[in-house]
Amino acid sequence: MGLAGWILRAVLRSWWVVYGLLISVFAVACMLPLESDLRINLGMLSISTAFGIPLVLLIGKIFLADSGAPSGDMSGDEITYSW
Repeated sequence: MGLAGWILRAVLRSWWVVYGLLISVFAVACMLPLESDLRINLGMLSISTAFGIPLVLLIGKIFLADSGAPSGDMSGDEITYSW
């Protein structure tokens, strides 16, 4: 797995950090003047990303589950792998 896999794993493990940053961006957007283009852009960015992250996480879990890495129960005498 290359660089994209490492980045995806980091996002999967730290999703709460990403949501915290999105809340901060949305809070800054709310403090800008109502007619500001930056307010509209930041608000749309944070909202669309907040809805996009669960989709990315779902797709990432599907791809990481099918990565071919062995997984199994190591307890007991018998070791089973699912490929």
